[in-house]
Amino acid sequence: MTGTAEGDRNVLKVVRWAKDRPHLEPVWRELHRRMGASERPVRTIMVELNRRAAEALTSLFGRASPMTPGKQRVKVAALQSALGVDGVGLRDLIERLVGPVENRARTRAEADEARERLFAELQCRVGALVPQTLARLRLAGDLDAVSTSLLWIADLLGDLPLQRPLPSPILAWERTGDPHALDAKRSARLFLLSALAELREVDADDAERFELRRAAGRAGVVFDRLSSPTLTWALRAEPSTPAGRLLELAAADDAPAHLSSAMLDRGVPTLTNERVLCVENPSVVEWLQLTGQRIPVVCSSGWPSLDTQRLLAELSDAGVALQYAGDYDRSGLEIADFMREHFSVVVRMNAGVYRAARGSLAPRWDGDVPDTPWCPELRRAICERGIVVYQEDPVVRQDLVST
Repeated sequence: MTGTAEGDRNVLKVVRWAKDRPHLEPVWRELHRRMGASERPVRTIMVELNRRAAEALTSLFGRASPMTPGKQRVKVAALQSALGVDGVGLRDLIERLVGPVENRARTRAEADEARERLFAELQCRVGALVPQTLARLRLAGDLDAVSTSLLWIADLLGDLPLQRPLPSPILAWERTGDPHALDAKRSARLFLLSALAELREVDADDAERFELRRAAGRAGVVFDRLSSPTLTWALRAEPSTPAGRLLELAAADDAPAHLSSAMLDRGVPTLTNERVLCVENPSVVEWLQLTGQRIPVVCSSGWPSLDTQRLLAELSDAGVALQYAGDYDRSGLEIADFMREHFSVVVRMNAGVYRAARGSLAPRWDGDVPDTPWCPELRRAICERGIVVYQEDPVVRQDLVST
């Protein structure tokens, strides 16, 4: 028994006994796991025993026939009797050996109750306004805002469009005191963009697409118009828009130019280039500038940002012939396929260039090779050679400047 000096001394004695038998640790850990999983008493446990653990339990239970190594069912009542403790004492023992037992069942129940209260409140406020959004949120799994932090978005929806446009961090700060409340992957951002898509009848399959961000801008919520400008080189354009004038000035000075979403909002430039190459890495633009090669380039700097996607979509719609070339690694191939599917880009990545690239310092390819539908032979070449080839490789660079 515990709760008395004698009971406490007995538990301490058992703790010392258990610590002298580290091979029984799986028994204590399984008991710890099961005690935290439910409020119901643990009757039996299944545990994997090695030879020494099986011998120790055989001796503890005073069994005539020895327990065998392997997975064994252990009755908790028999264990308590052999150790000389009751249920409270066994829990005390487990917490001393393993650590506090968290009531995970109660924690889950409390979280479920909080979630239901939250959605009941959201339903009252905006259920009739954005029913599809609420249904989508219910299926979203673990929200970072199971408390009340989604409620301010429900209030915000009633205030749209805002009387004066605000950058999303300033809006978030004004409403919550946290400028990061509308950051990417936060539940509040998911809720707001999904609701705007439903209200404005914009495709929300990808809630971060630039069409939806423009809809947010019309409602007065401005997302990231300056944080991820698109790097360009040698683009020529009619000077009828601010972006067009910038490109012409940059071309005259042999300088790269960065186009922000805010500048594109004032008019997408009309290019006079018939063909534009999109590359993955800024180092290629740097090399073209240093070597004086004026090949029109848009640089995605890795996965294309929303602004880069917007620019490419506008150029594609205007009839500009787009090409893409990136690293011969997993992300480079995935970007190439994305570009091909979304912007009618001709992918300039092929087996011949890959095989000709230098391989002495190249890292080994890790994992599966994605499909390369624009050049099936490329995937076969990568599987055979098994290395990663980057755009900085001289063979790849020279291919970019070839006609």
